[in-house]
Amino acid sequence: MARFGREIDTDAVINRQDEAINLHILLNPWFFAAAPFSSQPAEAKIETVDATAGDLRLDLDSPTGEFKANIWIDPTALQVVRIVENGTLTFPK
Repeated sequence: MARFGREIDTDAVINRQDEAINLHILLNPWFFAAAPFSSQPAEAKIETVDATAGDLRLDLDSPTGEFKANIWIDPTALQVVRIVENGTLTFPK
């Protein structure tokens, strides 16, 4: 992680709000629900953050614990590269 922090200009990433990655549209509609089938959103829990081969990997647990997702992001392009949700590749399709 220390190597990742040195290679990426974190200020540039944080200040590029117009290019933010919206995980709500990439994960299943119930991933961020506060309770099963709830319309109230909640924050997912970040289980792991890792940097491998130039990509950032986030392992997320849904607020209900029902869903898990592994998300790979290209931090230079600010693009999602791959998503595996509950063991199934969901992006790219």
